[in-house]
Amino acid sequence: MNTHNMIRFALPLALLAGCSLEPRSEDGLVEEQQAVVSDFTWDTTMLTAIPEGGIPPARLPLAGFGEAAIRQKLIQSAEAFQPTRSTGGRSELESVSYRFSTDASRGLVLVVNKIDSGPPSDQNENALQLRAIDRLKTWGIGAGEIGPVWQRRMMGTAEDNSVLGAPTRLAYKTFVLRSVLGVRVDGHRAVVTHGLDGSFRRAIAVWPALAASGHLLHTQQTVAQIKARAAAALAAEGFTTGKISLRWKYVATAAQSGEVTLKLMVGARTAGVASNELGEEPYEVNVDVNAIK
Repeated sequence: MNTHNMIRFALPLALLAGCSLEPRSEDGLVEEQQAVVSDFTWDTTMLTAIPEGGIPPARLPLAGFGEAAIRQKLIQSAEAFQPTRSTGGRSELESVSYRFSTDASRGLVLVVNKIDSGPPSDQNENALQLRAIDRLKTWGIGAGEIGPVWQRRMMGTAEDNSVLGAPTRLAYKTFVLRSVLGVRVDGHRAVVTHGLDGSFRRAIAVWPALAASGHLLHTQQTVAQIKARAAAALAAEGFTTGKISLRWKYVATAAQSGEVTLKLMVGARTAGVASNELGEEPYEVNVDVNAIK
């Protein structure tokens, strides 16, 4: 899926030098705009009202990407860690049982358990999900920035003499998506993996710290205005017809400190076109909606 952050929106004007054409009336422009919108089939069910308010007071701080916070709160280990590499803003450290890398400037963390997991045993996947969320909350992620949570089984197949065996369960993964005021933050998520014995195996997060101010979380645009802007943005990318779903999204902009500010936009996503036997993935365009505080 490709996402274009630069959205161009312009009403068509006939300004031809040397021509005797008279300027079109405002009514004519509106009619043309409505005609473009009507060429698409719109799903606006996800454009629900955004609650008033701002970013949650309890949220992951920049300090959460430091060695002590990751060791004590995310990994929850008392082992001593030694640095193994440092490049730019990224640091890598390792202990007897774990290794991790962190980059506060990009909001990135990766933790890996180096010790083999124990024998498989029956696991309560709901309990694993709760344990994963508790681990992220202990690290510093606030309840007000946790959005949808997906629990999944990681499956794989073994190959014996070039013959693939039946799929087998390899691990359990908990996907936690970041949301603010019920709106997904584009690209921000954490994934916690547990082994078949229920042990913590891995965590990876793209979860930059939110700045204290400077966010644009709301809009006064109507659905009709958003549809018109979406139609223009889609046309600029070569789409003129089709089914389009619209959804709110927050797009993050990073400061030098590593903190990010959020800006409300709308994602206009195509349904995808089965142009060949492999089909075509949906395509999403970011639509500017004149976001305000």
